[in-house]
Amino acid sequence: MDHDRFDDLTRALASAPSRRQALGLLGGSLLAALVPGSVLAKRGGNSACAKFCANTFGADTPAAKQCTSDAAKGKGLCYSCGPASSGGTKSICCPQNPNGTCTSYNSATCCGSSATCLNGSCCPTANVCGSTCLAAPCNSNQCLSCDTSSGTCVSRCTAGQDCCNGTCTALTTTQNCGTCGATCTGTTPECCSGHCKDLSNDVNNCGACGNVCPDGQNCVNGTCKAVCPPLPACSDTCACPSGQTCLNGSCCATANVCGSTCLAAPCNSSQCLQCNPTSGTCVSNCSSGQDCCNATCTDLNTTSNCGSCGHTCTAPTNGTATCAHGTCGITCNTGLKECNGTCIPNDQCCTAADCPSGQGACQNGTCVPGNRFNCFCRDGTIIRTCNVAECAPGNFGGVCGPVCANNGGSGGSGQCVPNFC
Repeated sequence: MDHDRFDDLTRALASAPSRRQALGLLGGSLLAALVPGSVLAKRGGNSACAKFCANTFGADTPAAKQCTSDAAKGKGLCYSCGPASSGGTKSICCPQNPNGTCTSYNSATCCGSSATCLNGSCCPTANVCGSTCLAAPCNSNQCLSCDTSSGTCVSRCTAGQDCCNGTCTALTTTQNCGTCGATCTGTTPECCSGHCKDLSNDVNNCGACGNVCPDGQNCVNGTCKAVCPPLPACSDTCACPSGQTCLNGSCCATANVCGSTCLAAPCNSSQCLQCNPTSGTCVSNCSSGQDCCNATCTDLNTTSNCGSCGHTCTAPTNGTATCAHGTCGITCNTGLKECNGTCIPNDQCCTAADCPSGQGACQNGTCVPGNRFNCFCRDGTIIRTCNVAECAPGNFGGVCGPVCANNGGSGGSGQCVPNFC
């Protein structure tokens, strides 16, 4: 024990009103003797932590004692937020007593750089709204902002506005009429009281929003005009009835107007027809190689519409269907070839032309000798031998005539069968 501490202890024993002060000095002296000075001096020393704890929780309170006890062990609030912490003492956040000290040790902490102490608890700074810690920041994409007086998120848009893509937007424009993204179209589009109107022909908004044409008048090109009498010769002084257009001095159903011609009926879109204003006639809108199939211009070189609408090409076994120039065809798999719409092995014959000399007939994919055929009747009577020109090779059963009854046989016409010689 150093001399100064011993003198303090002596004076306390001599004059202290109680033994408590003397014992306190004695305990402090013993602690200094037992604990190395480097530990007590660490980050301001235990005395700095004791002062911090007393200021935070109130002197001689259970919370202050726990704070001091933890500090003596090199841990606790003094080491996380107090003078022993990195960077020194920080602002303490906790529920407080009326005298401004923290109510409990476990509730005390220090908020990080991205948080704010609010009502005794750390709140993410972005979530602070007045005296309220919100669950999430006010979403600017929804045009929301913090109302500090109520501690809630409220829309920053004024009456007549809505939040369109994060921006408060007036719903009175032709790009946002009544709702976000509602675009007005027409000859003279305008947004009237949140509804799209065409000022060129709307009798309730003729030329301007709210301009109503008197009874008996129509709106023509934004001007109210008297309705012409039935079947009139229309002019600038009177307007055709609704749904009609003044064309060449006569009223014509608007849907029938094609250039300068009043058609008997509108161009039929179900037949892929459209108006050619230059000629004043209905013309097909299909290009070369197309036809109108179910009101749609369709390519006629597909396997589902080959040559005509709905004409489907059928794929053979071991092959695929094709369509070229409006005609169905097939493509056989590898090792096969086409034969009368089917696919056969490459080593089989399809016609006599595939057979070598001396084997001029092809029967069931196999070349057979001979190039002549017998013409026989139903009863087996052979009338005569036919040549290739009369019975096409491979077409056994074809008629080679004449009638068997006229040639010594009975029953039907003569039929071709091979004559193997």
